[in-house]
Amino acid sequence: MMKQGELKKYEVRIAQIAPLASQQWSLWVHCEDHQLPNFQAGQFCMLHFPAWMDPVLPRPYAIVEKEDQMYRFIFRVEGKFTKLLAAQVKGARLEMLGPLGLPAPRPQGKKVIVAGGVGLSSLMSLLQETEASDLLFYGVRKDLERIRIEFPAQTLLASDDGSCGFH
Repeated sequence: MMKQGELKKYEVRIAQIAPLASQQWSLWVHCEDHQLPNFQAGQFCMLHFPAWMDPVLPRPYAIVEKEDQMYRFIFRVEGKFTKLLAAQVKGARLEMLGPLGLPAPRPQGKKVIVAGGVGLSSLMSLLQETEASDLLFYGVRKDLERIRIEFPAQTLLASDDGSCGFH
């Protein structure tokens, strides 16, 4: 068992990678040698290509969920690293450090949650615990970028271009 504050690096392999929405991808990774630890909403991992010198720095990705000893991440293709990541195939190796960060607070009573674009992924495990009386404000640039996952909370959707929800 890991001690509090102890960082753990894993060699993981891509179990599944697929487009989710416009420029957004879903990535499942698994570790053959170790069990992945549980995580809490708001925690993240640093991902990196093992033997590559460019891009040099690991990148942070929110853990969306854990299932069958796999972590799921959702990312938006924007820069060099995410373009390379989206081009990977099942079985490709990555280095992963984590989980890192402090968990999101667990508010009592009715919850109001605000998220935008792919940033929704960092709150998805928390949103699974919401109730119908809770409220999610979710904003995107355009409808094609919306992560289409249903939550128990009432959702108010907004888009920059007015293609979904209110403008």
